[in-house]
Amino acid sequence: MIDQDSARQDSSASAGENSAVRPISAPRRKILVAGGTIAPIVLTLVSRPVLGNGGQCISPSATLSTSLSHKEQKIGTCSGKSPGYWMNHPGDWPISTSTTFYSIFVAKGPTHFYRTVGVSEVPMTMLEVLQANGTVDPQQMGAYFTAAYLAILKGWISPRALDQAKLIAMWTDWASTGYYHPYAGSTGWDAGQIKSYLTSNYIVL
Repeated sequence: MIDQDSARQDSSASAGENSAVRPISAPRRKILVAGGTIAPIVLTLVSRPVLGNGGQCISPSATLSTSLSHKEQKIGTCSGKSPGYWMNHPGDWPISTSTTFYSIFVAKGPTHFYRTVGVSEVPMTMLEVLQANGTVDPQQMGAYFTAAYLAILKGWISPRALDQAKLIAMWTDWASTGYYHPYAGSTGWDAGQIKSYLTSNYIVL
């Protein structure tokens, strides 16, 4: 009887091991819902590394794809930094900190990145835009785009997600129309949705 009981216990233990929690499936993404309609932006639900700053990222247009396999083909790795990081680490910049914001992102739109010198207005540098902490940029779009641009130049952002040309085009579209359209005919993203894309894909932390 003791041997039979032991066998049953061993069998139960084995069954318990086989029913252990299985590995989490491929990264899933959820759609933001705004105003009762589905907003065209996807937040990456990939676990952030405990000691790292990066994760998987996809392009803006790929966020609108309904095919998971299509998204997986477009996945890259991004390890961006926050606007505060770039503000406090000028030695890490891949370009001169005296580079003016509008020399890269030409379209001005609702922004006014200038400082007064005497009786004249002088274009603000990208560093000055970061240091302004939103005082001349309430939505901090300039700060987010500066952080994204510097990370791309450092090679920390997969071109599968975003490159210089696409980032500048994103800014130009938003500055000109108030929205960014991932592709022709798509629903536009407002400033909040653009920033959500950048942060959820580890392009800006």
